[in-house]
Amino acid sequence: MLKSLLVVILFLAVFGNAARVPPKEGEITTACEICELGVRFIIEVAQKNSSVTYVTEELQHLCYIIPRGLQEACQQVISQYTPDLIQLIITSDNPEEVCSNQLPICSSSSASDSSYYAEENVGDDVTPCKICIYILNDALNIINNGGFISEHLTLALNVDCFKYMPTSADTSTCRSIVNTNMNELLQYNKNGLSSQAACAKCQYC
Repeated sequence: MLKSLLVVILFLAVFGNAARVPPKEGEITTACEICELGVRFIIEVAQKNSSVTYVTEELQHLCYIIPRGLQEACQQVISQYTPDLIQLIITSDNPEEVCSNQLPICSSSSASDSSYYAEENVGDDVTPCKICIYILNDALNIINNGGFISEHLTLALNVDCFKYMPTSADTSTCRSIVNTNMNELLQYNKNGLSSQAACAKCQYC
């Protein structure tokens, strides 16, 4: 659970501060890359002021890039887990060391977990059905790779809606599915329905 929540914090650090932490060539798709870039950002912030309060406040500013209804949950996650993350970084200011040996997110044992978030964009010719199947599969992938309690899963999925949907309208549809139907979709899946069948039950397919 702790590793999963720290990845969410690091994800926000990377994609909320792209101008300050330029991404590697190619799209960032793995938890390992998210971790290393996020640690670099936090090191940069900590060099200005290493107090837990200051770093936490800087990270909490990132919560304003996500939907208003999720901002409080985002701030709670950062408040609770940033001290743990700072302690790990104090142990070693090398991002590769932190992410490979301290968390570990980049270890060989987690290599199969490299596509922690959605592996690719939803694709062309987007329909509500395709969006529903995509974000439900994304939720199942996140759960299978460590799990989130409900509000944190919702936060991670909303971030993915903003990152992977090609248009603002598609993002809105994706967020509506996450915030309105995700628990129902997951229950259908738990009862044995495929992602497409679950989305059909919710009238997206």
